[in-house]
Amino acid sequence: SLSLRLRPRLAQRPVRPGSPLRGLFHGPVLLAALTDGDRRLFVGAGPPSAWAVPVPPAARESLVSLRPACACRHAKAGQEGRARGDTPRLVVSHAADRGGKAETAELAREPPPLPTRRGRRGGSDAANAASWRLGASPAGPLAARTYSAREPTVLEPFGRPGVLLSSRIPAPQGTEVVELLPAAEALGGASGGPLQRWWLRPVASVDCPCGADPPVPSEEEARVDGLAAGSFALESADSPGFWVVIGPLPPPPPPPPPGSKQSAPEPRGPPLLLRQLRSSSAAAVPPEAAVLRVSRSMATYPPLSYWAQSNVSACSSPGRSRRATACGDARRTYLMVPLNGVLDEHYSPFLCTLSPGAAVPGWCS
Repeated sequence: SLSLRLRPRLAQRPVRPGSPLRGLFHGPVLLAALTDGDRRLFVGAGPPSAWAVPVPPAARESLVSLRPACACRHAKAGQEGRARGDTPRLVVSHAADRGGKAETAELAREPPPLPTRRGRRGGSDAANAASWRLGASPAGPLAARTYSAREPTVLEPFGRPGVLLSSRIPAPQGTEVVELLPAAEALGGASGGPLQRWWLRPVASVDCPCGADPPVPSEEEARVDGLAAGSFALESADSPGFWVVIGPLPPPPPPPPPGSKQSAPEPRGPPLLLRQLRSSSAAAVPPEAAVLRVSRSMATYPPLSYWAQSNVSACSSPGRSRRATACGDARRTYLMVPLNGVLDEHYSPFLCTLSPGAAVPGWCS
């Protein structure tokens, strides 16, 4: 008998000849980019394998969702829920601020689960936003190591590879927002750059003034190196003594004008902030620090998934069009998943694949 085995390979195909809008295929499978608008991908010459990296097994093992260890103290809905005997389930998530200028970290209500499809949990924007990868480095070839408590970690949002949970040093006695920023070329807060590396400081017990939260079901537990109890506080590894705290519940957004067809804006959850705190000893966690606990990630990478990475050296050249990209716009990385496995999330089946320094069509961004 004669057997023939064909190995799938990555290939790009334009929607029409000469168009920069192209689809990335793994054999016959079209891969979709998880994105809510931007579709620019700046790459140099070479095959797709030069800039599309398979998501490594270590990244799959380092996904978690983060929850406040004492949920009822952080939201009015939580206090009302306690009166009904219903503890709210909150998660650390991220969303664009009302001005659309920044994407900040906050507490949000746990999104409803969607059915597992093709070996993948999640499948919604909310589930993706509530899932984080722990590791020593952002998405890319260096992300092949699992999280270790012996070294600082970055926290990378599941659906936004290449950006990290970040902050800047607050003014004295002040606070600074915790937000998502592109990974710095040199991690460590050098030259006034953002603080992007963190220590997960174990917390043995949690004093919850509004009553103990229910234990995490065994099927939702996550095992993380160095966290026997599963609870921890986040201290900046770039500037020791600065800790993540949970801020007050923001005021509700104003309602739309009378007669407007706009829907009412969604209320925001308590933000994550960075503040300098004093502790009783070098090993102690300050009582004001936010105590979080790890649980099973709400979203997971499908068996077939890639990180498509823009060329970070792509910059506009003198005399180029106003639509030519700037260096800061050229670092976008996309999580690529099979189109037939997308459920209820924003995505694009095609990306504008452009050469470094090329003019960007307006419809690409």
